[in-house]
Amino acid sequence: MFRILMSTLAACILCAGNVSADQLAGKWTVPRATYKNMSQDACNGDETAFKQLFNDALVEGHPVALNSLAWMIGPSQRCAFVHHDQEDWVSLLRRSAEAGYPVAMKNYGNLLLQGEKVQRNIPKGLKLLQAAESRGHSTAAVALASIFADELYGFDQNWNVAKRHARRALKLGAKGTARTRMRQILREIERCSLLAPC
Repeated sequence: MFRILMSTLAACILCAGNVSADQLAGKWTVPRATYKNMSQDACNGDETAFKQLFNDALVEGHPVALNSLAWMIGPSQRCAFVHHDQEDWVSLLRRSAEAGYPVAMKNYGNLLLQGEKVQRNIPKGLKLLQAAESRGHSTAAVALASIFADELYGFDQNWNVAKRHARRALKLGAKGTARTRMRQILREIERCSLLAPC
């Protein structure tokens, strides 16, 4: 029962959105805030915001704009001016990830790990999460810690790897349920090392 509960929590963390205060490189800070606001305005019906976002994403190829436009057409959104298109959504996420935007790397990496809407590719998904973590994305570190603590995607439990990623997630500013889960992983590792191997 505990493993089912932890796996469910881990899955929620892997897909979670605003559960962190990431320490992304400065070059992403302003565009992230700008395009987040622009995509929310566009989603709510601001035509000018939508035209600017569309141009910046599809004409200019700005990685953050690509990710924000992907958010607008994502399966859980109901935004003005767009409809959900699975192929376009995945393509925008992939292009943003390939351009090095850490948030998209984490999102696309999760899709690849889960085989959700794309062909499952565990090695590539793991590499994207690792790259996003190395660029300061705390939620990617949370996902990596959960993968190795909870034996997700066929990986064996590896407390040393889970510990490294959990510590990194906390250092990068993981918040809310993600922070709670990282502390829980670290307590479990300490308990195991004090009592007996897990």
